[in-house]
Amino acid sequence: MDLSACDTASAPLPLSVIVVDDQGRRTVLWSRESALDLTTADLAPAVVAAGRVVLVDAHQPAAAIHAARCARDAGIPTVLDIDATGPDQDALLAEIDIIITSAAFPEAYTGAAGLGAALSALATRFKPRPLCATLGRQGSLAIVAGERIQTAGFEVPVVDSTGAGDAFRGGFIAGWLAAGSTPQVDSVLTYANAVAALSCRRLGARGGLPARGEVERVVSVGRRTV
Repeated sequence: MDLSACDTASAPLPLSVIVVDDQGRRTVLWSRESALDLTTADLAPAVVAAGRVVLVDAHQPAAAIHAARCARDAGIPTVLDIDATGPDQDALLAEIDIIITSAAFPEAYTGAAGLGAALSALATRFKPRPLCATLGRQGSLAIVAGERIQTAGFEVPVVDSTGAGDAFRGGFIAGWLAAGSTPQVDSVLTYANAVAALSCRRLGARGGLPARGEVERVVSVGRRTV
């Protein structure tokens, strides 16, 4: 992992306290110093465009918009992780190639009733390829070229669901890149759902992350109970 472009700051590191109940559900208490916020000047275009894909979230929209524009200028695809409404999101969404949201965001953002209608409204306005909402153990719902794709989740013995959404996004990107120039979106979504589910089997956001071979074995046999 190349961290040579990372800066250090004198402010305290972000702190998260995660409370997990006996059903694997969690509550996150989070604190982050504003001194850690990125500005557009902190993001060198060459660094942003050094990889094969750029992943941003909506917590610091100005920096995310700048990064997405740098990536677009370099022909690098962008992925947005977004879960709640906030400032400057119109401009950010307009710059993104692949949008992955929480289940609640599309309705909150568009005002449309029902997840399917809200996703359709988002897809019509911003035209990502694709647009996807994560649904926890129910899997995911995506819109690709106007078509809805419902992908079932995988049943696992849940210990801790912390980080499952991030695991889905990482799994989606990994599956998308592995598929080459002609990815089958339904297969990529199945892969992402498997990664997210398998990540819930251990305590903590990283302890349960599966290796590629494990994900591929689960996907290849089509088991929904792991």
